[in-house]
Amino acid sequence: MTDVFISYSRGDKERVRVLAEELERSGLRVWWDSHLTTGHAYRQEITEKLDEAGLVIVVWSRLSAASRFVCDEADEGAQRGNLFPALIELVDIPLGFRQIQTADLTHWRGGRNDAALKSFIGAIHEAAGGSSRRRASAPVENVPAASPEQPRQAMQRTKAMKRREPKMQQPKKRKQKHTVTGKGIRTKLIFNALLLAALVAGGFGAIAYTSDFVFPEWRPVLVAIIFALTFLARFASFGADKATGAASMRLMSGSFITLFGLAAISIAPLVMEGRLYAGALKDVQIAGIEGADINGVTVGPRGERLVTVSDDGEARVWDARSGVGLGTFSGHSNWVWSADFSPDGSEVATASRDVSIRVWDASTRKERLVLEGHRSSVYDAKYSPDGAMIASGSSDKTVRLWSVEDGSSLAAMTRHTDDVRSVAFSPDGTWIASAGADGKVFLWNVGRRAFQRTIGSGNAQWNEVAFSQDGQRIGAVSDSGAVRVWDLRGNSVMRASVPGKAFGIAFAGERVAVGSIDGVLRIFDIASGATLLESSGHGDAIRDVDADAEGTFFVSGSRDNTARVWEASTGVERQVVGHISSALELPFALDLPPVAVASRAPHSVAFLDDKERTAMLLGKGLAAGFGLLLIGLVLKTILALTPLKDAARLVTPALFAAGVGYYALLMLSALPAEAAMLWGTLAFVPATVLGLIRWMGAATLMKAR
Repeated sequence: MTDVFISYSRGDKERVRVLAEELERSGLRVWWDSHLTTGHAYRQEITEKLDEAGLVIVVWSRLSAASRFVCDEADEGAQRGNLFPALIELVDIPLGFRQIQTADLTHWRGGRNDAALKSFIGAIHEAAGGSSRRRASAPVENVPAASPEQPRQAMQRTKAMKRREPKMQQPKKRKQKHTVTGKGIRTKLIFNALLLAALVAGGFGAIAYTSDFVFPEWRPVLVAIIFALTFLARFASFGADKATGAASMRLMSGSFITLFGLAAISIAPLVMEGRLYAGALKDVQIAGIEGADINGVTVGPRGERLVTVSDDGEARVWDARSGVGLGTFSGHSNWVWSADFSPDGSEVATASRDVSIRVWDASTRKERLVLEGHRSSVYDAKYSPDGAMIASGSSDKTVRLWSVEDGSSLAAMTRHTDDVRSVAFSPDGTWIASAGADGKVFLWNVGRRAFQRTIGSGNAQWNEVAFSQDGQRIGAVSDSGAVRVWDLRGNSVMRASVPGKAFGIAFAGERVAVGSIDGVLRIFDIASGATLLESSGHGDAIRDVDADAEGTFFVSGSRDNTARVWEASTGVERQVVGHISSALELPFALDLPPVAVASRAPHSVAFLDDKERTAMLLGKGLAAGFGLLLIGLVLKTILALTPLKDAARLVTPALFAAGVGYYALLMLSALPAEAAMLWGTLAFVPATVLGLIRWMGAATLMKAR
């Protein structure tokens, strides 16, 4: 005698095996077609086992719902009143069976300790026990065996006895949470998709209406678009999952997370490296469109303009009096370390981590020359007083001289044994001073293109060197916080120090200003070495200091993304200029491999005109996205063969969640909040398209089967 007959599709065999084994462990006699006897007619055996079974379990899935044999077996159980359906995939249950209470096992992935599985087995065991008791107590008449010569009479007697048997009533079932029907699935899906769309659109709208978001007049339209795209993306994701028999009614299913993650990562380089947001944010804040550390600052010859350079790969020119941004020099592909005006103010030279020096027209902001010859990052570039040459220092340990007329290399001077961090011309153009990470400050003879003498030395890296306005003194600051001033013979004139590392030094008559890692600008008296003034205002380390030609003010550039102008005599802040703040301040630096983003110093791309670069950026994103997808599938396959197979389905969504989170942190730590908002908004477009394509493809494939 069989207690339980299991009807299922062969494609679900592994999960049905677990179900059958757990039922047998509970003490029930289970039959499923793995028990077919070799040599027997399988239809006859299935019919016999189905007839004698006390209960019939039908396991509904995408495959079983389409199977004529499963539906026939389920119909037999339904007619007898002993059918126990279980849904293991979110599919529409065939017509005729939707009103029968159905156990929801859609979240069960084959594990033996699943709570829903245990609950279902408990209900089956209880029902099977009641059914067995009823069969045992039912009256049974002795039926004489039919003789060979009376088969028809024997069959008629058997049928008559069956009619007289008391009709078996359907055992009372344990109440399930809900009945899963086709209509119920669609209703819950629509509700979940609407709820998710409302949450996303609500969050987007809250941010958009409380910040200087792009296109303020379009806010209602953008919120509505986000709502529609979120709904369509979630609905399409579910439709594709349902077509493949792996749907989930969670608010955010694993496949939806994967879909959105793939879309977001695919467009990340367009937003970050291509600076997709730049045009949209053009007029949002007058102080700039990037959030990046300012590495260097320089004052124009007449003190009317400033140039700042930063990690965003750009140099920006500002009005020193009003703080208004006047324009951008864009062309470097990596961080820009320093800048310098030509003596007449007509040009600006910039030195960059991209191993180049670029010369720009200060009025048109067009690139005129690219000086290439250093083998590593170029830290500093300074014009000679006559404007004919540029001196540069690099991490390739050389000091080079260049012709401003044609960009040719005039000399490469070697003496330093480590990075050359800073260079400076004397006001008469006779000397060049250089400061290195090797702890040396050297003086070079410009006419002879040769080393002259060592001015100073120390155990720590020298970060900046400068000449006084009269050309008789040289000042330098170091990583140890040391502040030194020497005469041209190398004799000490002043010794002082600041807390922590010192960055940037500039002379103003008998005063010298020094920036430090604590964000305070300190002004010293050269004669006594005493601290005259301490000017606070920066929120992070000061990276560079300069002064106007007349010595009336100092300007400091800081990692807090601002440059500040200070009165030299009083230390009072005159003006603040700078790049707008990034959305998030992290206690650590983030970066990505070049395959994902070339650098944290993006420059804008004219997407319609520069189709080649646009395709390259999109290719980077797709490579990163589909690379994560491939890794996730491989790991999922491996885990499916181990005891951790229940966690295999979480691998791909977890990878994409981590990838999007990493990109988000990188973007928020380097760009304004509006850029990240634009990224999140645009990500729903490819997510919706990919979801619809996947849905249509899966549905077409199932029809073909």
